[in-house]
Amino acid sequence: MGEVAKLPLRQERFAREVARDLADRSRPARPLYEAHKAAGLCGDRSSAAKLYKRPEVQARIGEHMTELMDASDITPDKLKQSALDLFNDKDTPPGAKVRVLELLMKSEAMLVQVNREDAAAGLSDHELAKNLSGYDPEQPERGGNKVLYDETLREMGARREAG
Repeated sequence: MGEVAKLPLRQERFAREVARDLADRSRPARPLYEAHKAAGLCGDRSSAAKLYKRPEVQARIGEHMTELMDASDITPDKLKQSALDLFNDKDTPPGAKVRVLELLMKSEAMLVQVNREDAAAGLSDHELAKNLSGYDPEQPERGGNKVLYDETLREMGARREAG
């Protein structure tokens, strides 16, 4: 994947601040508006949320996260396993489980995009759900997370209808 276009200085700082917050697991992540303020912007909640949702900012956050992961011993597989552990934890609130599912789907979608670019191949919805959940409906005795599998398929169907 190529490098993303350069952002204006303050937006670049915002992307870096958010990536640092996401990467630093020793403390809870700050709200987006605090990263917005730390980047020299107004620190307004809605402005921070709008900026965070911009595709070019998301791409830069992803690049910064990759740089931070490369500089540490964190691997995508370790992150995926941590997310699955969080999803499977009975004490995780339902809203957090939905967010974990979204993040897992985004990470898998990025992997699919890389695979398509590199090998001109993609995954079906069922293959993606199997990869994310470790659950195979054809071999349920092997384990995995059936709830995550079902939620992934449901979410992908909803996205396809909306898009």
